[in-house]
Amino acid sequence: WRPEDSLICADVFGLSMTYGQLGTEYYYTRALRQIGPEKAKYLIPTYPDNLPVVIKDVPVVKIEDGMEEVLSVLKWILNLGGNGLGSNNWVVAPEKSETGSAIISNDPHVPIYPMPTFWYLCQLEGKSFNIIGMMFPGLPAFGAAYNINIAWALTNASIDHIDIFLEKVNPQNPDQYLYKGEWKNFKIRKEEIPIKGGKPFILEIRESIHGPVIDQNILEKNLPVGDADQVFTIKLVDVELGKFLQGYLDMARAKNWDEFQAGLKNMILGPVAWNHIFADKDGNIGYWLSGHCPIRPDQQGTLARKGWTSEQDWAGYIPLNELPHIYNPKQKYIATANNRNFPDSYPYYLGTEYYRDRIARIDEVLRSKQKFSVEDMKKIQLDVTIMPAREIVPIIFSDLSGENDKKIETAIKVLKEWQAQGFKASTDSTGTSVYKLILNSVNSLTFDDELKKQATGASLFGMTSFALNNFIDDPNNPWFDDVNTEKKETRKDIIRAATIQAVKDLEKKFGPDPKNWQWGKLSHSYFYTPMGFLPGAKRHRIGKFSREGASGTVNANEGTFLGPLGWVFVVGPTTRMIVNFADPGHFHFTASTGNSENIKSGRMANLTEDWVKGNYHTLSMNPEEYEKDAMGRLELNP
Repeated sequence: WRPEDSLICADVFGLSMTYGQLGTEYYYTRALRQIGPEKAKYLIPTYPDNLPVVIKDVPVVKIEDGMEEVLSVLKWILNLGGNGLGSNNWVVAPEKSETGSAIISNDPHVPIYPMPTFWYLCQLEGKSFNIIGMMFPGLPAFGAAYNINIAWALTNASIDHIDIFLEKVNPQNPDQYLYKGEWKNFKIRKEEIPIKGGKPFILEIRESIHGPVIDQNILEKNLPVGDADQVFTIKLVDVELGKFLQGYLDMARAKNWDEFQAGLKNMILGPVAWNHIFADKDGNIGYWLSGHCPIRPDQQGTLARKGWTSEQDWAGYIPLNELPHIYNPKQKYIATANNRNFPDSYPYYLGTEYYRDRIARIDEVLRSKQKFSVEDMKKIQLDVTIMPAREIVPIIFSDLSGENDKKIETAIKVLKEWQAQGFKASTDSTGTSVYKLILNSVNSLTFDDELKKQATGASLFGMTSFALNNFIDDPNNPWFDDVNTEKKETRKDIIRAATIQAVKDLEKKFGPDPKNWQWGKLSHSYFYTPMGFLPGAKRHRIGKFSREGASGTVNANEGTFLGPLGWVFVVGPTTRMIVNFADPGHFHFTASTGNSENIKSGRMANLTEDWVKGNYHTLSMNPEEYEKDAMGRLELNP
């Protein structure tokens, strides 16, 4: 293992957090061209004004003259709502804590299926460190941690780190592109890939001033651009990976807010951006959006950019002190869940992928009473309330009223019982099964006729589920019409057909009695070591485990619907943490499988059962506590 391997891990991890922006930008551009603006605009939903933003009442920088008009025009572009994967964190000040000290919580949502757990749980103690928490695998860096003096937690800040540029290629010379009125030569970069037992494979990549060309070499096929003399290129943020990791080391040593900021100054030079929340032993709490955020003169990152002029080129990066941040807010708590993190007056474009449901529930609970305990924090992390159901189920009732159909009557009865239970996605819930299958069919019946026919691929990046939030309250929206029929379908037609199909599917799989339609029979998780994907490696696989929660619940479970197999959840809170500053030296956590993948160790997946049940464990920084249960002692002497 070499230092550069850790740098590669950091870069790849950063790309994994932002790759979706590449897909949404490309497919939105393509959908706009093929479907037209009247329908394509619904693929980018708005972020409701009544939902929380991280920084709401404290503009960080002054808005420039004339920017109000630009922001109002682009508002629907700037805010992407919807369900989906992500992470949660929140912190309460001593005034809202039953312990009289700050309490900070975090549950990053990452791939669930790998074994061992995605995050590496450990304590690091030495001359300048005494810290405990969740480390990035392969990196000398803690994502969320506690060092007695301070603690911090993170969620993806959803910063748009990727742009697509459309380049005009010289028809007479494919190795040239147009920029500011001149034909420039593509930079040709050759990569030599060694092949065991054979000759090295030579890969040639063309690069413009904006980045590499997305062509046959990159994706194994050319992306349609609408013009034979055009190609797409990818623009990524510049990074200084050495400083990025140094920032994490400085944060680990920090003793207060000022020293924590000093670490962020370097940490923002990496390939990923975080919503960092902070707490210290003196009761201070804070938030800082930390990332390398490009300045876009046109204030958008949703559509492909013109590469042949400099008008849409990036103009540097937003300084750290102008990124959204707040310290000791009046409300005495801070929460983020990949939701919008800037006020309307913020002058810079940051991104489009902002989620709504988890933050709505977290904020609702944190406003529900004056003081919270550690047990309350656990309950929030394990909360499985499906917030959108509060609006969508009444719409379903309205559209199904007066229908004389036994299957519809059965669905209405189950959903009314579920409504009375508070729309909880618990494993014994039958309403969740009916609701999720209805929405799954609504999504297909609404979008497949246009998107599959046009082959835009927009559904691959979750754009259709986002879009439903934007017009589900419009019964005559044009998306509900099936373009393959002469009749003009409405939402009522779609919901009726989806409900009948959902009940048919449940009856076929579990029988006619709705009592057997529990959500835990439809939602599962599996775990694999790297060997577990190979045939015959059954000992490297465990599962299936019934899962509660769903896409958009605080206890998030994002998965893939596999028809008769139900939902297989592949992303969620593999590790949860809670730090109570009134209880020094302790780090409360759950983890999906534990740190070991050794099938002969007796410790592989030793935490899975408790993770499924929501039972927490405690890591201690106190030697008299952790040494008594130690497996042994390993000393490495140079």
